[in-house]
Amino acid sequence: MKDRKGEKLYHAITEIRDEIIDEAQQTKLRKPGYPRRWTGVTAAALLLIIGIGSYGVWHLIRDNMGGTGAGGHDESTEFMSYGGPVFPMTLMNSPSGIKSERALCYDFLENTVEYNTINVTDSYTLTNTTAEDQTVTLVYPFNDDFANFSRPVLLVNGHEADAQLYAGPYSGGFMGAWGGGPPDATLNLDNISSWAGYKALLESGEYMAQAFANYPELNQQVIVYEFSDPKNDHSEAVNPTLAVSFNLDYNKTIVLGYGFHGGNFDQENGYMRQSFSIPREYEPNFGKPNYLIILGDDIGDYTIQGYVDGSCDKGKEMAATAAVTRYESTLGEMVDHLLSRFMEQYGGDVAANGIPFEMYYGSTAELMYQYGMLSGHVIDRYDTGWLEDMFSEARTHMRVFYLASEAALPAGESVTVTVKLVKDPSFDFYCSGSDNKGLLGYDMVTKLGTNLTFDNLTAELINTDGVEIIRQNYGFDPENGVTKVNLDPEVEHYFLEVRRNSKTHR
Repeated sequence: MKDRKGEKLYHAITEIRDEIIDEAQQTKLRKPGYPRRWTGVTAAALLLIIGIGSYGVWHLIRDNMGGTGAGGHDESTEFMSYGGPVFPMTLMNSPSGIKSERALCYDFLENTVEYNTINVTDSYTLTNTTAEDQTVTLVYPFNDDFANFSRPVLLVNGHEADAQLYAGPYSGGFMGAWGGGPPDATLNLDNISSWAGYKALLESGEYMAQAFANYPELNQQVIVYEFSDPKNDHSEAVNPTLAVSFNLDYNKTIVLGYGFHGGNFDQENGYMRQSFSIPREYEPNFGKPNYLIILGDDIGDYTIQGYVDGSCDKGKEMAATAAVTRYESTLGEMVDHLLSRFMEQYGGDVAANGIPFEMYYGSTAELMYQYGMLSGHVIDRYDTGWLEDMFSEARTHMRVFYLASEAALPAGESVTVTVKLVKDPSFDFYCSGSDNKGLLGYDMVTKLGTNLTFDNLTAELINTDGVEIIRQNYGFDPENGVTKVNLDPEVEHYFLEVRRNSKTHR
């Protein structure tokens, strides 16, 4: 028998039993229709390139791997970390007879920013040119993640609106690891690297539709194996490990885990082993059970075996025990329980950032269906079925959010809509050796994802002391007093790249 220890074979599964997945797609976790929507480690890591000492190596990696939305930069810089553009507001359902103007203000006031973010005020004047009163739904998109979430403030005629928050799914893609591996591998995140990537993501309207659609419910019946009170003699090993081995039919059974971080997945021979390090009293997991969650047919008889380390190699066996409790539940109940535990253990409580638990839970379910073990084609990155990966990734994935709010537009009158947001820059990593060290990029798009046509579009810079413009296509010239410019609404993308003379750059 061929030794498949450490191999990941889930990506080869193409016939996971349909009813396992279909069962939960028949009912949905409500994303209540506007305006009653919610308001406001052990995950596989991003590929990190540390100390490579060459910007050229970064470009070699990016050129070989390809990047989501590469190209289309209009002579702007392709940064290693892309902060995303300021998007235009749109209206739900394309109401007729609405004229619009847009004005942006970029505030570089140094004592109000952290990590070179800037304050942006994105203002709109909407005029109802018809003879009838209208009520419109304002929709404002912005990119962010749950972990570092900063909610914009939306005001109508100077008063803060009761805006509802919607979250789209992960906005990027996946790629292989640098330095080898199959070209179609999906082990690493491939975040959007340019405004053109967001254009590809949003211009069809499907992404926004998914953001406003219902989350999938996790209502499948599951069998749970709870492993508690693992014991062994820690003096006999540096990393004592407990492994659970069993047989299964990979086409009829899906196994999800929590607390497990090692495994042997042998689809060909219908065998699986999952393992975890036995914690000491001072470690965070001590006293907390670990779980295997079974969807579909139950697993066969299991064997518990201790090992002196995580390799679980033959000849490294040692005595170890654990109490095992088998019971039935629903996947949703287990995810609810374990997501709460995850936040307590790893400080991942997103509520402090204004993200409701229901949104975090729903986005996790969405990720499981889109790319995880409940999808028809599992991404390599998630093919172990470990829930901590799902929880951590749902928390840190970049995505596009939407604020939605109703506004009354009386016949023949205008309203002013103002959005105040903090904008992250695009930048190159300090250790990369890039010639663009300290360069900060801020993008804006004019037409992407909006059904508004702007009769007038302006941009303004304020508090620019200590800021040097390196590249741009706005036409600003602060040294000669040109800090406010008229823009062409037909130009899709405007960019501004600056250096701060008085800050320490990343």
